[in-house]
Amino acid sequence: LAKVVKDFPINISAPRDDNPFFFHVLRLSDLFKKSVWKSGLDGWFNVKAVLLLGVLTTVVFVLTVMFIILPLILKGNIGRSLDSIPFVLYFAGIGLGFMFIEISQLQSLIIFLGHPTYSLSVVLFSLLLSTGIGSYLTERVQLNGQLPLEVIIRLALLLGILTVFGLVRRYVMIEFSASVTPVRILVAVLMLSPLGFFLGMAFPLGMKMAQRNAAHMTPWLWGVNGATSVLASVLAIAVSLFFSISAAFWAGVACYVLSIGALIASQSPALQEGELQQ
Repeated sequence: LAKVVKDFPINISAPRDDNPFFFHVLRLSDLFKKSVWKSGLDGWFNVKAVLLLGVLTTVVFVLTVMFIILPLILKGNIGRSLDSIPFVLYFAGIGLGFMFIEISQLQSLIIFLGHPTYSLSVVLFSLLLSTGIGSYLTERVQLNGQLPLEVIIRLALLLGILTVFGLVRRYVMIEFSASVTPVRILVAVLMLSPLGFFLGMAFPLGMKMAQRNAAHMTPWLWGVNGATSVLASVLAIAVSLFFSISAAFWAGVACYVLSIGALIASQSPALQEGELQQ
C-alpha cells in the first residue's frame, strides 16, 4: 500500500490530524512539473488554490522588502552601526515566529474543538490576554549590564515553554478529545495561556534593549516586526499545507531561537566596541 501511495501521480495519502487537508493532493515536488500545471489549471489537483497562495506569498514578500528593508538600506539606518543589524533580525524573527505559532494553533484547534469559530475565539482570546499580561510584567525589568540576567532567564523560559508545549500538546489533545466542548475549550485555554504569557515578553524586552543600544532604529523595528508578522501569516499556511501543522509550529520555534541568538549577538564585545568608536 505504501508503494502504491508513493508511486501514484497525485498525493492520495490519508489525511491526519496534523495534516488534515484532504483536498490538497499536490506534493511539493509537483510544483516543478509542467504537466501538473497544464492539467491542473482546468480545475484539478488544487492547482488554482496553490497558485493563488504562491502569488499572495510573493506579493507580501515584495511589499515587505519595498516598504521596510529597502527604505532602511536607502536611508543608511542599517549600516549606521553594526549594533543595528542584530536588532532588525531579532524583531523580524519574533514577528515571523509569533504568527507561525498562532496560525498553527488556529489550524490545530479546529479539529480539537470541532469548529473554526471555536478555534478562532479561543486562540485569539487566550493569546491576546496572556501576551498582554506577559508584556505588562516586563515594565519593571531593569537593564543592568550588557545582557541582564533577568532578560536571559525570561527568554530561556520562553524557549523552554515552547519546547514543552510542542512535545506534550498532541498527547493532551488526544487525552481530552472525547470530552464535552466546554472542557475541551478550558483545556485549550490552559494550554495556550502559559505559552502566550512568555511570548508576550519577547517584544518589550527586545525594545528595551534596542532603546539602549540602537535608539535611532526603534521606529523601524516596530515596522519590521509588523511586516514580518503579515508575511508569516501567509507562509504558515503554505508550510502547514505542504508539510504539516507541527512543521509550522516548529518553524516558529526556530525563528525564536534565531532571534534570541541575534539579541545575544547584539551584546558581543565587537559590536559594543564599534558602537563606542562611533
